[in-house]
Amino acid sequence: MKFLIFRTDRVGDFLLSLSLIKIIKNNYPDSEITLIASPRNCEYIKTFNVVDRLLILKNNLLSKIKIILALRKIKFDSIIVHDAKNRSKFISYFLQSKKKIDVKPGTSDTQMDIIKIICNSLSLKYDLSCLNFLDNRKHVNINRPFGKYIHHRKIDLNDWFLYSIDSPITRNARGFSRGSIFSKTGDLVASCTQEGLIRLWPEKK
Repeated sequence: MKFLIFRTDRVGDFLLSLSLIKIIKNNYPDSEITLIASPRNCEYIKTFNVVDRLLILKNNLLSKIKIILALRKIKFDSIIVHDAKNRSKFISYFLQSKKKIDVKPGTSDTQMDIIKIICNSLSLKYDLSCLNFLDNRKHVNINRPFGKYIHHRKIDLNDWFLYSIDSPITRNARGFSRGSIFSKTGDLVASCTQEGLIRLWPEKK
């Protein structure tokens, strides 16, 4: 099975397509996946071991023509325009495929709803394991050297809570996040902080 996926936007958007890629691989382990990325997310995508071929689409006509010429002789089983961009739709028009899926999100559709719609269109079995993004990273080591969790009040874990989290700074391969957990009445019941350290391993030659 040959799949072509368009994800010509940003890093966070690719993580959504990563869920879809994992579902495809779970259903068709021997499938070949070609991903068309953007200059903004291509380097990040290279740190994952899930794509068989990666092409970069720049924002000019020559780049579009080069990609069309590179792919026009390939007969894909499915082409998925997951980024919903007009440039991606334009390129897909000139490519061969048994099935083309143009994502058109509704006003009430979440991103995971869209992935489920795509799965239904391709008769793919959906499961929650696709949400585990980091197990397909290559040459990446992630450590969490420092963290703190503090309870301020007694809580009932069967109740509803609001978890507010932000990351005030990320630099030098370190990230810092802080969180506050509130009860339904607005009382602060717990606080937490976490530092993360990320290192890329050099590829073995």
